[in-house]
Amino acid sequence: MSITRNLRMTIARLVLLLSVLSIHACHSSSDNDTPPSDDALTPVLSESNWRLVFGEVFDVFTQSIYDNQLRRPEYSTIAGQDYYFPFANSSLATYSDNDCIDGGVATHRSSPQSCSGRCFSSTTMLYACSSSDHSMLGRMDIESDYSSSTNTYDALAVTYVDGKKASITGNLGLMRLGTKYSSNLRRSATLSRYESTTNSATTVLIDVDTVFGYGTDQGNSTASAELQGTLVLRSPSTGDDSISATVTVPFINENSEERRFPRGTLELQAEDGSRIEITADNGDIDTFDVILSNDGVETIRLSEPWDDWIERLSFNWN
Repeated sequence: MSITRNLRMTIARLVLLLSVLSIHACHSSSDNDTPPSDDALTPVLSESNWRLVFGEVFDVFTQSIYDNQLRRPEYSTIAGQDYYFPFANSSLATYSDNDCIDGGVATHRSSPQSCSGRCFSSTTMLYACSSSDHSMLGRMDIESDYSSSTNTYDALAVTYVDGKKASITGNLGLMRLGTKYSSNLRRSATLSRYESTTNSATTVLIDVDTVFGYGTDQGNSTASAELQGTLVLRSPSTGDDSISATVTVPFINENSEERRFPRGTLELQAEDGSRIEITADNGDIDTFDVILSNDGVETIRLSEPWDDWIERLSFNWN
């Protein structure tokens, strides 16, 4: 009986030990076999976000991304004093030092350069100049002539009462091609940095060098369209990762202002190896190809109609 009892106890202990070992093994296997998170599997540039990123890059070329934050705000002044000085061609140089409506100071000076006094340069210094729903701080220089103007910003910052912010350093240019009857406009940008924040979401652009334009010169019935340049973008649409955008083959339409480009290639590249190539030279004037790849391996190829993007590739002056 004693031997049988001892045998039963030994078997029970072995069963208990095997159960404990089995449970431990299951836990270890579960810990080691945990699949990576969706974030770890999703590339920065993918089928789920390429339209958002592509649209944002187009907004940089058309400059609507700056228009919404920087061109609309203006400053208003009170209790100012304007001074006039004789200048060449019987024109006058001006200088003004003004208090802003809701606090701060703005100084402004301008002088004609040439063109019989019709070409001007000006410098505006804004010292926490507040007006309406925003305040401005920084420097803006403007050069203008018959057909072009260039705004040069030196760390110009705009802060809105609702928390929105924008800052810019660099040049934004506008040029009218052809005669005075021309609607053919070119907008260019050379920026070292642009940053805007809306609802705690931040968009950053660096090393921007872009040209975009289209239109018709009614004086001699010529038309054209163009898009080319480079930039680096970081925004919510990229998951706050930096991507580079490079036009390796300029988008050119030499005979029409239509933005259905017959040729041109735009490459978007992320640091994780994901990549998007937009190419217009596919034999179909109404579409362009979208090629998504990861670490050099093509994953998806799409055909996209230009008609879905023409509005995005338009100047919006509202």
